[in-house]
Amino acid sequence: MKKNRINEKVIIVIAFVCYIAFNLLCVKVHEHWRDEGQAWMIAKSLSVGELIKILPGEGHPILWYLVIMPFAKLGFPYRWFSLISCAIMALAAWILLKSMLPLWTRVVLLFTPVFSYYNTAMARSYALIVLELVLVGAFYLKRKEKPVLWAGLIILLFQTHMYVAGLAVCLHFRWFLSVFQSPIKENKRQWGFV
Repeated sequence: MKKNRINEKVIIVIAFVCYIAFNLLCVKVHEHWRDEGQAWMIAKSLSVGELIKILPGEGHPILWYLVIMPFAKLGFPYRWFSLISCAIMALAAWILLKSMLPLWTRVVLLFTPVFSYYNTAMARSYALIVLELVLVGAFYLKRKEKPVLWAGLIILLFQTHMYVAGLAVCLHFRWFLSVFQSPIKENKRQWGFV
């Protein structure tokens, strides 16, 4: 049993190092697209108040701009822009590798297009979607024990992209129902209806 845990840790570390190396290579060869440059310039040149005013025309929630804004305003080179996505995806990958999924499922998932290249090298808000979904999955079973954390994750999920707004609504609605159903079930049990 102990030997299996050691072997699993070694496999996880090797997979993570290979994942980082592969995606840093992808970042190196990636040429930024116009929409990536537009987000960087918006974050670099606008204040938070100005950003809020133009967001309806941009089509993306504010979270991505708030993540890249400090780097853009501090004068980091535009070429490093993809490293932000790569770091976000590395965090998502590490959380995935520490999850309860079967080991080889976790390792294989790292090298699918969702985790490699598309969301690492391309500097877009999609990396936040993956990170948020991994966090939601990691904390799903603890949502009743940590309701404030769960609510925060759902709010952040809303702020990643419109693609996941429907999922965020469903998760929020399900959680909201479970909060109110528990006292109703307890009352029914107490009065002998269940």
